[in-house]
Amino acid sequence: MGRRSRFEVKLQILFALKSGAKSKNRIIYETNNGWKRGCIFLQELIISGLVETLENKKVIMTPKGWDAVDVFEKDFTILGSLTPAFPLKASVEAMW
Repeated sequence: MGRRSRFEVKLQILFALKSGAKSKNRIIYETNNGWKRGCIFLQELIISGLVETLENKKVIMTPKGWDAVDVFEKDFTILGSLTPAFPLKASVEAMW
């Protein structure tokens, strides 16, 4: 399998947040990224308004981030015969 696209990595981060990951360490570990690369992607998601950091340094999804995940899940359900290029969490896999 080749290198993941930026879109795939960012989507994996959103799904990690959806599944309950809150700390940067946990998010980066669950998405199988290096620290530097993972922090870059988190910062890009923060700039785009999909996630935010709290005062205690925890990372959460914003309503915009939840909407993005919902839209992706709905669109992916429509295209249900396709296999994802990356592993999705159990909540998404249960749709098939």
